[in-house]
Amino acid sequence: MQINGTGMQNMHQYRYQGGGANQGMRDMMQMLSAEDRENIKTQIQSLSPEDRQSFVSQIQQTDYSGMSSEELNSYLLDLLSGYTTTQESGSASEEGFSTYA
Repeated sequence: MQINGTGMQNMHQYRYQGGGANQGMRDMMQMLSAEDRENIKTQIQSLSPEDRQSFVSQIQQTDYSGMSSEELNSYLLDLLSGYTTTQESGSASEEGFSTYA
């Protein structure tokens, strides 16, 4: 199978320049300040793959168009805190089991 150069270029532009399912996520993150964006990005990367998928699914359903940058940052941090709390409590109990095992 041969793919011409134009087709590959179009696919590359679609995939890496904001086309597709992640367009909303990209637009949302660009509304944040650089510092807030890095903070959110770091927290998202620390989530388990299942939690990350759930988080992304939740925010893709969010209408953020009327939110200010501060409101959006607060909203995202609130969502992330639910995952972070669950993850921290799970790791604490795992440590307890490994200590006694």
